[in-house]
Amino acid sequence: MFKIRAIVFDSNVFGKSAQPNVKTIEQWAEACGWHDAELWISEIVVHELAQHAIEEHDRFILTYEAHQRNLAKWGVDAGEPMLPIDPHDVREAIEAAGAVVVPLEDSDARDALLDQVLLRGPGQRKSGVKTGAADSAWVRSIVAYSVGDTDGLIVVTGDTHALEQTCADLDVDVPRQAKNLGELRHLLDESEDASEPMASFFGSWVQNHFVNSSHGRSSGIRGEDLDSLADVGYSNWWDLPELPYDGYETWAEQEHSISTVRSAQIVGNVEHDRWSDSLSACIELEVEVEEQYARQDSHGQQVEYASRSFPGRVRGTLQAFVDGDTIEFDGLLEDVEFMSVEDFEVEWQSI
Repeated sequence: MFKIRAIVFDSNVFGKSAQPNVKTIEQWAEACGWHDAELWISEIVVHELAQHAIEEHDRFILTYEAHQRNLAKWGVDAGEPMLPIDPHDVREAIEAAGAVVVPLEDSDARDALLDQVLLRGPGQRKSGVKTGAADSAWVRSIVAYSVGDTDGLIVVTGDTHALEQTCADLDVDVPRQAKNLGELRHLLDESEDASEPMASFFGSWVQNHFVNSSHGRSSGIRGEDLDSLADVGYSNWWDLPELPYDGYETWAEQEHSISTVRSAQIVGNVEHDRWSDSLSACIELEVEVEEQYARQDSHGQQVEYASRSFPGRVRGTLQAFVDGDTIEFDGLLEDVEFMSVEDFEVEWQSI
């Protein structure tokens, strides 16, 4: 029987945004602990996650500071300025959640850089730019930390090329791998149909969490997960009528988002994974998509705004962990896709 020593997370475990989700780390680290295993995250991956979190935080600070200036103009107490995030803070949070941060040795960092420069292993050109050093580095750090023995490791990564090419260059066996957490659950081979009470419990929770909740926009899922895990823009999933045209400047899209979740249902069976003590199922959400547009008026002096909305469906795999009589959701949906609906109408209005 395959004995798991460690589960290894790459940054793409956390979706396209590659921002750290401490709850996910905490839940899987706890599950590993039940089986005398560990959850490993390379130091390089931790830095990547931290950089993405800092970048998002810095963007929000600009918005926050602009609002503070407005508050001051209105004569309202603007409150304290928002502090920046330090990469060390993110690392401490990841370690506190139970992950082992695997160090990168100097020799591995040098070899990883040479992989990129010499275009060997995972090194390659993308749009004329040499890349691959970071991909090589995190794999090398994992192999070194396991003293070259990859048996007993499960690596969760969407980048199988980097993993396989680096292992080949190091002349070690490629560890077992899963492309995402959903595939990891099946690889653990301890999944079964949930009992009727558990399935009913999960179904009620899905309905309450996504539809009957007070979580607001995106119904409790982080905005970027529901809006950008797949392409929300209408041009990427079906054809809509052209925007109104009156001979003036064309409309430019400012943003698009899912404004409302109208209903949620489970598609197929609910599975119980004994290894991680979690429930998972494919869920389908009926949603309302809203797009915001802007343009200059006919005289080029003022900005006009407009919006349009239309229905759609979001389907994805959701995993939630069982904690006694409650269910804990880490905020991640996997394998998300947007689908069209039949006989829909587009609502267009000027703002």
